[in-house]
Amino acid sequence: KSKKIDLGAVKKESKINIFENFKKITFKNVSFKYPNNDNEIIKNFNLDLENKGLIGIYGKSGSGKTTLADLFCGLILPDKGEIFVDSKNISSDIKNWQSLISYISQNIYLFDDTIEKNITFKNKSINETDSQKLENAIKLSKVSEFIKNLKDGLNARVGETGVNLSGGQIQRIGIARSLYKDTKILILDEPTANLDTQNAKDIINDIKYLSNSKLIFLITHDEKLLSY
Repeated sequence: KSKKIDLGAVKKESKINIFENFKKITFKNVSFKYPNNDNEIIKNFNLDLENKGLIGIYGKSGSGKTTLADLFCGLILPDKGEIFVDSKNISSDIKNWQSLISYISQNIYLFDDTIEKNITFKNKSINETDSQKLENAIKLSKVSEFIKNLKDGLNARVGETGVNLSGGQIQRIGIARSLYKDTKILILDEPTANLDTQNAKDIINDIKYLSNSKLIFLITHDEKLLSY
């Protein structure tokens, strides 16, 4: 006979994130090359990082900056070597490791909805805590400066792939999206590429302030940004 199970009576175990309160990240002899390419982009790379601070990753196009970030995030795995968080290899629980990371890529994808939903990804009204997070995110990303000139403010629609906005405005929404997520690690890949000089300076200064409580990577080919 078939046995019926009362799903309501099944107690779900909460899975603890083994990386949640990490103190140190270690790249140990890490090497990586892409398929059909004999040249190693990353070779015997070693690095120790603490869990707070602002780290600049500088180099010309093709030098391996984004590859290094992808390895850090577990989007690709080393051909040789290992990446440890404290004593745990990130490959032991990629999903929980990635939950601690926000990655602002060079190409920000926006869907055809409001600015607020493109930041929060929520289809219903947000609570007081999330509202405060949103306010903080739009302030630090300088989204607040351009939405004040929009008739519908945060409720203005961005259009398909952000057609109603400039490149700089899209970039700022991408930054706000990652700040709203409020993760322990923030990776910014060429974050000021579409921003004017003053906005770039203001945003990076604010992000530098956040490095008191987060580990932040600033990936750039612009040597000027290293002054931060």
